[in-house]
Amino acid sequence: MWFDEVFTLKFSNVGGIIYEDRSDGDAEPDDHKSTISVTGDDSVFYSYQESDTSAMGIEKSESEWDASGSIETFYVLNMNIVDAVKAYGINEKLFPTWVPEGFTLDYVKVTRDYFYNQTDFMANYLHEDGVREFAVSSRTLTEGQDGSIIEKDDRPVEKYTVNNVDWYVMHNLSRVNAAAMIGSREVSFWGDVSVDEMKQIIDSVYEGV
Repeated sequence: MWFDEVFTLKFSNVGGIIYEDRSDGDAEPDDHKSTISVTGDDSVFYSYQESDTSAMGIEKSESEWDASGSIETFYVLNMNIVDAVKAYGINEKLFPTWVPEGFTLDYVKVTRDYFYNQTDFMANYLHEDGVREFAVSSRTLTEGQDGSIIEKDDRPVEKYTVNNVDWYVMHNLSRVNAAAMIGSREVSFWGDVSVDEMKQIIDSVYEGV
């Protein structure tokens, strides 16, 4: 749904789709262990083992944790986001294989929520002019959960359908945003690109399909 200044997606169809296929042994094993403690102010703190991604071929930065100890964030040092998603055994087409000329990869970030058993991804790209940037992300939603609030201006939202997936393309002043629900994942692209470039970026998600 959208209004003049915001846009959001909602996931409302749980079941029947598996996104993290670990049967081939390449994806990260669920061998982390957790302990739960209650702090002096009665808040709960979870302690999980840091991800070991070496079996997937992923070199990572040191992990950072949120205040609850259940959400881990780290940077992938040796892969682009498409390859990182594949390393996690996720077979859905989520991210582009092409970005406009002048953009180069800045970083790939993985966020693991151990409490909800969710893994989310983000990548940022910088332009050689030192000013423009572009980013992509996926966020796992649960049944009935609202997606991210995406800022937009009052220009109309355009639906762009590729490979039977409805992408919603919109302006936010000088930037262009695109968003889609792919299974239970909210996938978003945004940055300093034109509408035509954004459509080419979306098209590249499905190259080879």
